[in-house]
Amino acid sequence: MNISVRNRTRGFRFMAAAFVLMLTAIAVLGQSRARIVSPPSCPYLDDSVVLEISGLRTGDKEVSFDVPFEAGDDWLAGLVFRLINKGRKPIAGIVIIVGLLEGVDEKLPSDASYEYGLQFIRVNAVTTKKGRSKPGILALPGKEIEITAEGSRPYGLRYMDAVLQGTTRADNWASFASKVGARFHRMEVMSADVWFVDGSKGDAELLVSAKCDQKK
Repeated sequence: MNISVRNRTRGFRFMAAAFVLMLTAIAVLGQSRARIVSPPSCPYLDDSVVLEISGLRTGDKEVSFDVPFEAGDDWLAGLVFRLINKGRKPIAGIVIIVGLLEGVDEKLPSDASYEYGLQFIRVNAVTTKKGRSKPGILALPGKEIEITAEGSRPYGLRYMDAVLQGTTRADNWASFASKVGARFHRMEVMSADVWFVDGSKGDAELLVSAKCDQKK
């Protein structure tokens, strides 16, 4: 092989390698997109507030409500709520219900995201000496707790899969959330349910002080 042929071969290999790197970079950049999280409606009565959302992050990135941020397709799988029990009774279980939407900037009517959603669930069940399960303390009054994707579950999964053009074929939450995160870029925090240690349960008002204080 003469020098010119070797040079052309090296040139083709270099161009091919550069092309592969470019495609890889595009794929990686394509996964990082604008996302946004909208807060729940402010409660009407302060004495009805049970949970305050004191912070929100995805992975190691702090997230502010109604402020777009860049994140990959796993943004839902890495979501963490920080909550404070503002009620008077110890809490044994919490369910945070969120709705999902595709776009980031469009104006939407109330509850537009209700059809597609996720439930973030955390429960502390204690096993008694008799082998029975009873509610255990998850969050005392005034105490902060984190709720992560672990223990969460999707609802409306069959219908959501149809929108995703078939089953996600996910065998765990993280896999499902990553696939859904690629489809939906906006999340609305909608409501919460709580179980108390004394066995009672009910709907919980959610408070985001930074947002609700501005409306007073």
